[in-house]
Amino acid sequence: MSRTKLDIMQVRSLCKSGALKLFVKDDALYLKDTDTEEAVMIHQNIKNLMQEGQQ
Repeated sequence: MSRTKLDIMQVRSLCKSGALKLFVKDDALYLKDTDTEEAVMIHQNIKNLMQEGQQ
C-alpha cells in the first residue's frame, strides 16, 4: 500500500462542502468521494489511531 500525505485543511474543506465524506467501516477510516462513490482507506485500525491521540 502506498502512502500519500493529505492536506488536512483541504480535506476538511471538502468534507464541509459535501464533496467528501469520512466514515468508519470494520475499524478502518475511509474518505469517500460523494460524486463517484469511490472510497479510499486512510487508516487501517481506528482503535490504534485513537490510542495514539490519547498519549
